[in-house]
Amino acid sequence: MAELHKVAAIDIGTNSVLLVIAAAAPNGALPLLQRATITRLGEGVDQTRRLAPAAVERNLACLRAYADDLRQHGSPRLDVVGTSALRDAQGAEEFLAEAERILGVRPRVIAGDEEARLTFGGALSGLSLSGKLLVFDVGGGSTELIVGDAVSKQTSARVSLDIGSVRLTERHVKSDPPTRAELAGIEADIAR
Repeated sequence: MAELHKVAAIDIGTNSVLLVIAAAAPNGALPLLQRATITRLGEGVDQTRRLAPAAVERNLACLRAYADDLRQHGSPRLDVVGTSALRDAQGAEEFLAEAERILGVRPRVIAGDEEARLTFGGALSGLSLSGKLLVFDVGGGSTELIVGDAVSKQTSARVSLDIGSVRLTERHVKSDPPTRAELAGIEADIAR
């Protein structure tokens, strides 16, 4: 059997880093490896607008491990994106330079609108749906809401809001489990 053409993608989010390595197959992409690692790059970013040194190191360690995975799969063509924390934080340039050194590809920091567009297509991948749909993705730093057509994958409205789970937790939650007042603070923040 001939070697399948492989591609890979890494999503550096505010709360986690995702890796997928896939091969071209007659019926679409065939996932070969999928990883999700909680790294909390956005720890403290909402308040400080800076990447914390410990968060940077956790994420770079994750990228080193993912680079090993990529080499084990023959170093497929790779695309890397960064989202909310990297859009908002000072220190992102240094992080991106080191990530490029590790991966051989410089991560693209994508705008919220592009994140929403990509989320819509990704959420519908592999599903047999039709009609107009609302897709929402609650991330660590932002939440995307996207309206579009399930068949054409075209969006008619999309927005990215700075109300992710890491941001809201850091702003409002000080106890475990959260108090009613803390939860009310989260709800009020979302409503605003």
